[in-house]
Amino acid sequence: MKPNYLERCSLLFTNTDSLCSEIETDDLYADVGENVDLFDTSNFAADHLQYSHTYLRVLGKFKSETGSVALKDFVGLRAEMYGLYVPDSPSTSFKKAKGVQKHFVMKHVRHGHFVDVLQRVKTHTMCKFLGFLT
Repeated sequence: MKPNYLERCSLLFTNTDSLCSEIETDDLYADVGENVDLFDTSNFAADHLQYSHTYLRVLGKFKSETGSVALKDFVGLRAEMYGLYVPDSPSTSFKKAKGVQKHFVMKHVRHGHFVDVLQRVKTHTMCKFLGFLT
């Protein structure tokens, strides 16, 4: 991706089997269409121009966590603790908090909590997640 976007592409985080990057472009979906063989677009809306089942679950293909819905905000607090916010679509918003029970994260943690911790917690601690509960 770096050769195509140069300085308009930056890596936000990597994980064992995923990565998240910020790309500045006029139309990301048009760019996907030009390189559709690199992407699994099976989770896009069925009426989306780039929607296809051709590369469904094919290893090595890029796939959007939020499908064809653009996310508005990303907050990464530390490894395995981040939130992707999609306005007006809570089902496609994504939050991850390693070490915290999944049912607690699903029921109680909101993207705003990640933002609050990022803005309030100024010192470096081993467990910034406690800021969610205060």
